[in-house]
Amino acid sequence: MELNFKKIFWGILLVLIGILWMLKNTGMIYFSWHAMLSLWPLILIFWGISVLPIKSIFKVALLLLSIGIGVFSLYQNNDDDDSCCYFSWGKESKNIEIQQYKLKYDTTIQKGVLNFDAAAGSFIIKDSTAELIDFNANTRKDYYEMTSTIEGNTANISFQPKKTHKHWDIEGNKVNLQLNTNPVWDAHFDIGAADIDFDFSKFKMSQVNIDAGASSIKMKFGELYSYTKVSVDAGASSIKIEIPKASGCEIKSDNFLSDKNFAGFSKMDDNTYRTPGFENAANKLLIEIDAGVSSINVIQY
Repeated sequence: MELNFKKIFWGILLVLIGILWMLKNTGMIYFSWHAMLSLWPLILIFWGISVLPIKSIFKVALLLLSIGIGVFSLYQNNDDDDSCCYFSWGKESKNIEIQQYKLKYDTTIQKGVLNFDAAAGSFIIKDSTAELIDFNANTRKDYYEMTSTIEGNTANISFQPKKTHKHWDIEGNKVNLQLNTNPVWDAHFDIGAADIDFDFSKFKMSQVNIDAGASSIKMKFGELYSYTKVSVDAGASSIKIEIPKASGCEIKSDNFLSDKNFAGFSKMDDNTYRTPGFENAANKLLIEIDAGVSSINVIQY
């Protein structure tokens, strides 16, 4: 009897998802579902396999091979043979270490440039500090190195992960950054799959650039700087940005496959949206969003 490929496909897929979910909930393995979204091209592969004019038994074999290749690809890092994904079992994966860095604030510093490079994780900026910057991280195998230079009245600060194992678990890499409120800040984040919660309402932000994978991104801005440029380049993500009602805002986004909510904005053309009175507003925000199939919300408060 000819095998029903469609039934076998959905059966295998549901079994695999169920097993992964069970092992994650019981603490036996640690990974992020965000990381799994990077495997979306497998959908096209599965679709192609389903229409091949071959027997179902061969389709099943190709299906299993494709899944194996996809999972194996998550373990690979072409830049460093020692930097494979970290997929651990049992108590070893629960070893959390605390990392801290602080830079003393000097009143001559008028501008801060922050460059942050990281793998998957949870990243928070909410609180201020009397230091120039205060870095606290709970990490599982992801250790960070900080470098800093002072050029005139500008402080350049960079955080990069050391070349160690990378894991899939967002919960195993939590970073909390606190900034000084006096300098004007440029912030650049190159992050993998992530939970991002940045409240910039207390800070003078000149630029915020986020380059991320499939992520949950929340940002809030205040009225402390006259012109703020925000750029978000992400995969399939949930993006929420809060802006003050008194500020003028322009959004450029051509994500036609995304669910967009820009309440209170006027559509200028296919890709541009503005708040009323944008040209005459004392404070302006320019937001550019390039994302995959996403939920995008810009809310005035």
